[in-house]
Amino acid sequence: YKMEVMPRDLSEAMVIFREVVLSPTFPPDEVEKVRALQLAMINRIRDSWNDEAGLFFRGKFFVNSPYRRGKLGVAETVEALTAETLAAWHSRAVVGKRAVLTVFGDIDVDAMEVMVREAFAKMPEGEIFDAGHIKAEPVFEQPRWFYQATEKKGATVYIGYPGMTLTNIEDRYAMDVLTGIVGSVHGW
Repeated sequence: YKMEVMPRDLSEAMVIFREVVLSPTFPPDEVEKVRALQLAMINRIRDSWNDEAGLFFRGKFFVNSPYRRGKLGVAETVEALTAETLAAWHSRAVVGKRAVLTVFGDIDVDAMEVMVREAFAKMPEGEIFDAGHIKAEPVFEQPRWFYQATEKKGATVYIGYPGMTLTNIEDRYAMDVLTGIVGSVHGW
């Protein structure tokens, strides 16, 4: 979830933001519309050699991690989603123990803290994400090289090195905040 507003609108916008985060309704007809759009975006990945190359890299770099999949999801998973499965996921995933909230900009920090605490006071505590079912990435002793020829008019070379693991809970939240401030998983 992300909200961008002018500072003067922050108080009013926080009420709407809270409702979106804590009380989504997942109307089945809207889920169907979003599903169709999501599937179209997944299918369009092949139209961009850069996006397709990134997906190819992640699929080879990661062996067990969910990071091996694209950020838009997998078509089979998106096709299987229903309003009920989305609501069930939301009730497990959008909980206090898993939340990281940052506010950046022209704000009064003390007033913002009060506003945020009031807005999210009723967020369920929930459970910390259990990544125990995700097998650790293997340690490779030799470089791994992968090639894929296409008819696309361009070439992309990626090189990657292992970083923080999914199960490194101690540093995860700090890294999430740092990523939000300085860039994305794709670099600066």
